[in-house]
Amino acid sequence: MVKVAIKDVELRNIVAFKGHEEEPLFQGDIYYHNSKVGWFSEDAWGGDSHIRIKEPYYEIIEKLSKEYLQKRYKEEFLQGLSTLFTDIVALNEAYRFFKQQVKKGMQIVTVVTTEAGGWLSERLVAFRNEKCLQEYLKNEDMVLVSKYTSLKDFNVR
Repeated sequence: MVKVAIKDVELRNIVAFKGHEEEPLFQGDIYYHNSKVGWFSEDAWGGDSHIRIKEPYYEIIEKLSKEYLQKRYKEEFLQGLSTLFTDIVALNEAYRFFKQQVKKGMQIVTVVTTEAGGWLSERLVAFRNEKCLQEYLKNEDMVLVSKYTSLKDFNVR
């Protein structure tokens, strides 16, 4: 079984629900080294995410989160636990998309971004090979955010 995790932190039993403006939100159980240690939920009214983690795991996960987020994001406001769990949700979505696309003969799944009307827009895109990916990036004025070519890519260290 593939472990979809960042720094050995996983979200399992992820459930999608809608916020007060019908936006998609997520919640799930937090696991660390295959043990359930807490719960995460985005707020339906746009407030801070709800995060409950048992002691002593809170400090451990917070430290791992800081290591990961400082490498991934330069912005100070993206340095909290909420961002870690939002990234894990996105990694799970990319994993499901990757499995579907491999069945269709695709070899690469990417997360690309572009600025649309002042907003950054990310999307998942699949390619048969590296040449197709490079052509797409050049012609579509997209920026590569993440690239997945094997199941191992979904366990971020």
